[in-house]
Amino acid sequence: MNSTCIIFICNTNSKLEWYCYLLILVCFFILLVGFLGNILALRHYVYCRKTWTTNSIFLFNLALCDFTWILMAPFSVYYSLQRLDDYSSQTFYHIIRLFFSINIYGSVCFLTFISFDRYIGAVHPISSLTWWDKGKATSCTVAVWIFIVTASVPEICFTIEIGRQYDSTNSQDSTGGILQFAVPFVLSKIVLRFLIPVTVIFTCYMLTLKALLQLSKRQQRRNRIIRPFLLISAAMILFVVCFTPYHVMMMVILIYRITCQAPCGSTNTLLAVYQITEIICSISSCLDPIIFTVANKTFCQRMKDINCHPKRQFYKDTHLFLPIWLCNIPRDSQSHSESDLKQTNSKLFASEL
Repeated sequence: MNSTCIIFICNTNSKLEWYCYLLILVCFFILLVGFLGNILALRHYVYCRKTWTTNSIFLFNLALCDFTWILMAPFSVYYSLQRLDDYSSQTFYHIIRLFFSINIYGSVCFLTFISFDRYIGAVHPISSLTWWDKGKATSCTVAVWIFIVTASVPEICFTIEIGRQYDSTNSQDSTGGILQFAVPFVLSKIVLRFLIPVTVIFTCYMLTLKALLQLSKRQQRRNRIIRPFLLISAAMILFVVCFTPYHVMMMVILIYRITCQAPCGSTNTLLAVYQITEIICSISSCLDPIIFTVANKTFCQRMKDINCHPKRQFYKDTHLFLPIWLCNIPRDSQSHSESDLKQTNSKLFASEL
């Protein structure tokens, strides 16, 4: 899309021209960074599937979830700019909404399981061998996909019903419509698919950091904790920045609809900000592969050596949020004694982290 085409599109929406240019700018960023990053991540895990770990299973599904939305994001931006008057009743718009819902909450769920996997690997590396393995991770992954698809269907039905009863301006946002349905719908959406996951994520990462700090003190290698600390901090900051504005705006619009006295004023600006927060959610799809895959020390080496052999270390592909000594514990094997594991772990941690 050249500059002349961009100016033409934005001039058709002169009242919110700033909103138009911002959406297009973010869309270019999403396509450039997100497409390349997720392609590299998916290629990495597909070619190395023989050495997958519990962590790799969640990371692959996170990349798959993000990549599907990256492909749909340009269509979402186009409909937001060009079809504001009638797109809410169209089938393709509802397909876009379905993909967006699956992406945002699929990402939230997989990020939650990734933080949990890192936590049990750092805090319970030995006891978790008896109850956490690739089979359990696969079952959790299937459950997540079933949950997010099932939970997205009522949202689409709710949006369609609103479109039948209200004009297109008021139906762009699923928080509008009949308040007796909108209030429990939005509140349950925020609590079950945002507040609970964010609590789990921050709790797991803080406990993981605590375990790493304690271990680094015992090993007298405090400088080794800097990189894992930065990666964990980046993951938490990214989650807050990308997903919090969307859910805050959802609550703001709901409160506005409840408190406004008829006739209510125009909500065009409010809805424009809401749609911008939706696009901000897509930034997570771009940066997830950078933080969770490309930042891995083994990533460059694995990209050069595509032929991954199953005889290599089972946890060599584990993300660097965990110390390397945890990456060398085969979760599917229970033949190692506790003393042998601790001795091996301390040596590997001292030399590799």
